[in-house]
Amino acid sequence: MSPIPILIVVGVAVLGIFSHQVIKEQQGVPPPLDFGDASAEKGYSMFDFIAHRYDAINRILAFRMDVGWRKQMVQLILAEVQDVADPKILDVATGTADVALMTASMIPSATIVGVDPSNGMLDVGRRKIQNQHRQDQIQLQWADARDLTSTLEQSSFHAATMAFGIRNVPERNVALCEIYNVLTPEALLTILEFSEPSTTEGAILERAAGVFIQHVVPFVGGILSGQPRMYKHLQNSIKNFPSPVEFEAYVNSLVCTSSTQPSFYVEQVQHLNFGSVQLYSIRSLKPLVEPVPEQVHQQEIPVPGEPVDEEEAVVEPTVEAETVAA
Repeated sequence: MSPIPILIVVGVAVLGIFSHQVIKEQQGVPPPLDFGDASAEKGYSMFDFIAHRYDAINRILAFRMDVGWRKQMVQLILAEVQDVADPKILDVATGTADVALMTASMIPSATIVGVDPSNGMLDVGRRKIQNQHRQDQIQLQWADARDLTSTLEQSSFHAATMAFGIRNVPERNVALCEIYNVLTPEALLTILEFSEPSTTEGAILERAAGVFIQHVVPFVGGILSGQPRMYKHLQNSIKNFPSPVEFEAYVNSLVCTSSTQPSFYVEQVQHLNFGSVQLYSIRSLKPLVEPVPEQVHQQEIPVPGEPVDEEEAVVEPTVEAETVAA
């Protein structure tokens, strides 16, 4: 047996033990106010500080498996829009445009709009798009997921993607409803997100994945990025995010309109990386034809004493009361 797998396991264990106390000190500490957030007033996001190293750190920490996860997500979109002429796809929390670029490559006929609250991440994404000559196919713009309709046209996207972003949105219901608003009827939304792996008895690989996500990733990410503040809260954000079952129920119960009917339906949940990553396939339940409120036609009641035009007069139907024999 090759010693490499054993060395990897030992290395992960050592890093996990060494970083455990560092992460433990952060338990219960709320994330910074600018964690995953940005506004026109602040003009920056916490992700700006790690944007230049973000891609490299992701590849190292995920052993490039994140590329495969994103590809699985884009394949779902490809199957969804393959019969649509010139599909328009929205990538929410696009970051450095990894998903947008992969979508452009796999669906050449598509136009992709990527939005993100971090100007630093968008700058990196624009350089990547230019290097791959995809400027005519991908447009990146600053936007908060909770306010998409201020810059994007309603019911204009045939599908949407969101990779590792919903966990960092303070008001998830608002963001999901904004995505609902800009999607066409019955469109598909795909979401990739972390969760705490199941720790059922005997699930050794799941436990190992949990240790890696909870302890090794924040510790090593903080060192590689030079921004430990950013990665110290990664474990807490995953811990505080709903379990896959809870998130599915949450999405299925979300109502984004004046109707009492749910706005989404989770069609499928794929569990990746030993349960530490989920790929959600979510169907928008926006109707093909928006219901038109029934108009109430009020009859004109003649004013007493005024002449009545016989042609315009409203004849009230006479209802004869039935006589019921005793």
